[in-house]
Amino acid sequence: MRIVAEFVDSRNGQRYLPGDGNKINPPLTDDQIERLRGAGCLKDGDEAGRTAEVVDSAKSLLDAMTVADLKSLATYNNIDLGDATKKSDLIAKIDAELVAKELSLGGPTVGEWVAAGYKASAYPPRGYAQRSSQEEIEAAVAAENAQSN
Repeated sequence: MRIVAEFVDSRNGQRYLPGDGNKINPPLTDDQIERLRGAGCLKDGDEAGRTAEVVDSAKSLLDAMTVADLKSLATYNNIDLGDATKKSDLIAKIDAELVAKELSLGGPTVGEWVAAGYKASAYPPRGYAQRSSQEEIEAAVAAENAQSN
């Protein structure tokens, strides 16, 4: 098992970063492991060995998106598309910016993040591109704040 995105252990408040896999103490429960896998924070050993494959697949994920989805992704992550309008140009600009910002596309939406037990106010997880609109994030944070009061 390998940590691929930052998370906080809800039992003790300990923050773990990618690469801290052997330092988790006390060991995670099966339920926590499943939840963290679902949120994109943990990968199994066989998945961890595919890091290069995941990096190479970012362009495939972009290729599968519509032009509207690409423009939304750029907006969510403050990526200036300049005068790009063709899908291939959008993909090139977004891919270059994600690489420059060291962001991965494989992270959760804010809904998936909250469903996995994390605070909406901590979205997106470090190292991952934002996949939800600012409106969706603000709504999730408002719901989180309403539950706190």
